[in-house]
Amino acid sequence: MGEAYGGVAEELERERRRNLQHNLKVVAYFAELAARNDPDYWRSYVDFINSFYRYVWRRLEDPLFRETYLQILEMRRRRPRREPPGA
Repeated sequence: MGEAYGGVAEELERERRRNLQHNLKVVAYFAELAARNDPDYWRSYVDFINSFYRYVWRRLEDPLFRETYLQILEMRRRRPRREPPGA
């Protein structure tokens, strides 16, 4: 029985690593666009943010995801505000 859970844990870890690799590629892409002062940078950035929020909106139908997301928002709400560096 423990082997079954180990397989699930391994698959979750592989999925997490795939997601991280994808996120790194996206961040590198945006950094390259910004460095070149590419006019498509802001359009791409806004599209990326909108895609993320559409994803979150769809996932909120899952009760576990919704509960976790609301806990994160509550933790952020309680966190003391800090001034940005150099402000």
